[in-house]
Amino acid sequence: MYSRVGPRFQNPRGGAAPQRRPFVSTTDRSCARRHAIRARRNPPARHPRTRRPADQRPDPRHRRALCERRRPPVRAILFDKTPATNWALGWHQDRTIVVRNRRDTSGYGPWTVKAGLHHVGPPFAIIDAMLTLRIHLDDVPENNAPLLVAPGSHRLGRLPEHDIVATVERLGTLACLATRGDVWAYATPILHASAASTTSAHRRVLQVDYSASTLPDGLLWRGI
Repeated sequence: MYSRVGPRFQNPRGGAAPQRRPFVSTTDRSCARRHAIRARRNPPARHPRTRRPADQRPDPRHRRALCERRRPPVRAILFDKTPATNWALGWHQDRTIVVRNRRDTSGYGPWTVKAGLHHVGPPFAIIDAMLTLRIHLDDVPENNAPLLVAPGSHRLGRLPEHDIVATVERLGTLACLATRGDVWAYATPILHASAASTTSAHRRVLQVDYSASTLPDGLLWRGI
């Protein structure tokens, strides 16, 4: 499941721009993120090669959550790829969350600390119920490291590492191209990757994760 909100609406007749509902795709495409070299955690305030997936039904859980605004933000990351700070990212699923403090809890682990924040691997049902927005602050054409996703992979649960490459080959890939101001919404567990940028431009993306899940035993979301 994915949805895309286009650039801010401009009223050609002047005056206040009318309200426009986000465009929600009816195809089963998604996009994504990861902890990378040039990233600030919790910062202050159709591709021609893509093979169309066989199952194109959107995930109704995420579609409803996007429209009803029932999930609070639990993490934000600002990525900035430049010629001086450029990187590629292999295919993977996001499998950790950020919490306020470490509290050893059954089913949660391993624990790590990144940029001073406590990260932990939760039961995968927590990840499976999350939604992510990817807000583009720069144009992201094909040569500026768009997010690559494997459509439909968010429905497959937690994938063993040794199955990831074969899964991507089976499902195909989608490049999430964008213009400045575009927003992509996607199911957090989607398989995703990113190539290094081959332009001299910035590629700034603000990524925000949302969850309606309550954590057990006194664990609290870090929030933003």
